Amino acid sequence: MNKLAIIPLLLGLGWPVLADEQHHAEHHSSTQISQSIEFRHAWVRAAGEQQITAAFVQLRSAEDKQLVAVHSDLAEFNEVHTHSMVDGMMQMREISHIDLPANQWVNLQPGGLHLMLINLQRELTPGEEIPLQLLFADGEQLSLPFQVMERTYLPEAEHHSEHDTEMHHGHHGH
Repeated sequence: MNKLAIIPLLLGLGWPVLADEQHHAEHHSSTQISQSIEFRHAWVRAAGEQQITAAFVQLRSAEDKQLVAVHSDLAEFNEVHTHSMVDGMMQMREISHIDLPANQWVNLQPGGLHLMLINLQRELTPGEEIPLQLLFADGEQLSLPFQVMERTYLPEAEHHSEHDTEMHHGHHGH
C-alpha cells in the first residue's frame, strides 16, 4: 500500500464529520484577523510519538484570495493538502493553493482540504495552543492560534455555504 494512502487513516482524516447543534452554536462566532480575513474553529490533532499531524480551520475573505502556504517552527515540513479518490482509494496529496472566494466560508476539515505538519519537533498536547502562519498569494501573512485537540476529536458538520465542500484549487503531485 502507498505510504501516503495510509497517512489519512493514521491521522483519522477519513473519519466521518458528525453533526451536533450545541457544538455548532459554540463555534459559530468568528475572529477578524486582518482587514480582509476572518477565521473560526482553528484546531490541530494532538501528536504524541507520531511526527505528523493535520490542522483545520474555517476561513472567509472579504476579497478573492489564495492560501498558498502554511508555516510552523514546530515542523520541518508544512504543506497544504487535499484528499482525492484515485483508483477507488482515498489519497492525500499536496496542492499549490486553496482558493478563498470573496465572502464565502472555506472549510479545511478532516477528509478534505487541510494543513499538514510533518516531522514535528515535539509532541502536541491536547489543550495547548500553537501558532501557525498562513501565507497568501498577495503576500499577506497571518498568524493564527490553533487549539490542540484529542486525536479522537470529531468536529461537527458546519453548514455555512455550498462552497464549503466544492472548492476549486490547483494540484501538483508528490
